[in-house]
Amino acid sequence: MAQLESRAQEIRIQGSVSFSFDQIRIEPGGDFDLEAESTDKVNLDIKKLTKNAYWTVMVSKNDVNWDSQVKIYVRRTSSGDGKGFANGGWNYILINNLNSTFLTGYEKLNNIDLQYKVEGMDVSMEAGTYYTDIVYTLFED
Repeated sequence: MAQLESRAQEIRIQGSVSFSFDQIRIEPGGDFDLEAESTDKVNLDIKKLTKNAYWTVMVSKNDVNWDSQVKIYVRRTSSGDGKGFANGGWNYILINNLNSTFLTGYEKLNNIDLQYKVEGMDVSMEAGTYYTDIVYTLFED
């Protein structure tokens, strides 16, 4: 679980993401360009805001052991629970090493479900386990 706090606001991410590539078939002499979506449950909560607060969630990544040809994307798959609302985030957005706007909204929300997608893996990559940290930053408007 990751938790970031700044003064009165709080954003909380619960869960982790992994990808499984169980049924890959490569024909002799062929190549593949793999794309996979996560099936893990990851939730984002917007908490401890100033009353009647508008907010923006930014997303970026911090590579630990990551191949630069592999792209990772995020989208939300639910509206969340609470008095507030969120705008945007329904379509996948590319997560870069610089902040990008992911969601905007109003008031507190819990249980916004997130889904991730990776693409760009191919046979030229070294076998191994790859890691990147995904960073969410909450700003009150």
